[in-house]
Amino acid sequence: MKLKKILLDSFTKKERIQQTTILFSLLITAYLGLRLRIYGLATKSIWYDEAFSILFAKKSLPQIIQLCKNDVLPPLYFILLHIWLKIFPATTTLSVAFYPRLLSAILGISAIPLMYLLGKRLFSPPVGILGAILLTFSPFHIYYSQEIRMYSLFFLLTLLLYIKAIDFASEPSIKNYLLLIFFNAVLLFVHYFAIFFLLGIMGLIFWRATSTATKELSSTKPIFLKSPFLSVTLYGAGVFFLFLPWLTPFLHHLLVMQFVIPRASASTSLHKILNLLVIGLLGYTPSTPLSRWHTLNIVLLGLTVLLMFLLFSLGILKIRKEQKQSYLIFLFLFALPAVLILLHIALRGRFYVRYFLPLLALVFIAVAQGLLALRYRPAITLVLAILCIFFLSSTTAYLRTDVRDRTLDAFQWLSTNAQPGELIVHFSPKSFLPFKCYDIDTKFHQVIINSKEMNIFALNLISPDEIIELTPGRTSINKSNHLWLVFHIWYAGDTYPIFTEFLTRRFLSSGWRVASYQHFSFSVKHIYLVLLEHV
Repeated sequence: MKLKKILLDSFTKKERIQQTTILFSLLITAYLGLRLRIYGLATKSIWYDEAFSILFAKKSLPQIIQLCKNDVLPPLYFILLHIWLKIFPATTTLSVAFYPRLLSAILGISAIPLMYLLGKRLFSPPVGILGAILLTFSPFHIYYSQEIRMYSLFFLLTLLLYIKAIDFASEPSIKNYLLLIFFNAVLLFVHYFAIFFLLGIMGLIFWRATSTATKELSSTKPIFLKSPFLSVTLYGAGVFFLFLPWLTPFLHHLLVMQFVIPRASASTSLHKILNLLVIGLLGYTPSTPLSRWHTLNIVLLGLTVLLMFLLFSLGILKIRKEQKQSYLIFLFLFALPAVLILLHIALRGRFYVRYFLPLLALVFIAVAQGLLALRYRPAITLVLAILCIFFLSSTTAYLRTDVRDRTLDAFQWLSTNAQPGELIVHFSPKSFLPFKCYDIDTKFHQVIINSKEMNIFALNLISPDEIIELTPGRTSINKSNHLWLVFHIWYAGDTYPIFTEFLTRRFLSSGWRVASYQHFSFSVKHIYLVLLEHV
């Protein structure tokens, strides 16, 4: 009781109310974030990239390391997913997607309190709370908190890196310096784009070592900070040393494997950049086509873009005017990595909106500052509520629709209509790999046609006995009188059965005919299940 009284007396009544309000707000936002991120985890289809993650994680740890070497990805997320699936193995068709996505959802939920901590450390507790609320309702973050990929882990670790960078900027101790090196190295084991944040942190360290405050440090402070070039060099060397076990695969991926992936055109990159601004950061969920939206949703999207742009601009002006040191830190952590990522796009010609996900945290911090610039609490509350409603209009459109693919519906329909042991022939790894994940009891005999879509990455997960060659005039490829063909295509529509008829006549004997087919589609993605009958 005495300890409780001492703790209570150490805070004024106003401070206790403020602490209670912050704690209550965090609990509410964490709860809402939990509900939004676990909704529909099992009922959304596994798509091509997610199937890669699941099949990678089912391998042994040495195999995972080797598969990552043959691919273009570092191994940390797949090792974590491997351990997770050992604890929560899939036993049903629905749990195949649920448990791996649950890991991503937990990582996404964990980012909400860290978002508060980031805003508090960089500016103030109100900024942290507003940033956490925006992240809670962010369609962009919710989407990648439900995907079986490394992006929610990448976002979470980037938040930790940001926080340690701010700690170092305010207290440049050896402890903070070493922790910063550690988190930066760990981030590189999750995604190679961490190198852009490495350069941003190095710029921050150089500035901190040359600032007036550092020059006035006492003799008890780290001596290397008195030499900007030494502090930056030692930082890079520290990250390099921790990353050394993966340096050879990284250089191979950088210098060799990048040429395996086709380049995108300049117009495609420009289109993707526009997607970044509208789809990613401003409230429109990735993969949800505008054609699926009602007019009201599109109007709300336009208002979201306008409101976010105004608040972001207002926030940057407020930071620059009132908190110059924090403004410089913001530039190193946000502007420099953003510019480097855009340069990568221009030089490499490849762009995906998800690469900008880690920058979302600092976008929301700037927007939170823009909200606080409104000064009057009713105005702040009203604008925040409007923005969250705009976000929810996009989020609900995504949560109610299977936007990634239709592989779950197709596999469930096939499980009901096909007989166990019947041969299922896939014409693309985009359907074969997800079906392979769902077929946990190996109910069907699935094979894939050796086609141009069988790139080096897909071949890493497909065994030779699962690949067949269909040659003209082949009389039979199965003892059964029934054969299933699975076509996974983009941009084709209902004209595809004509192509199906052509393929069956081209590669199979005249004794085969199309008995029926089932069509599953969403936006530009189509899956056809074609039943062939031997007569």
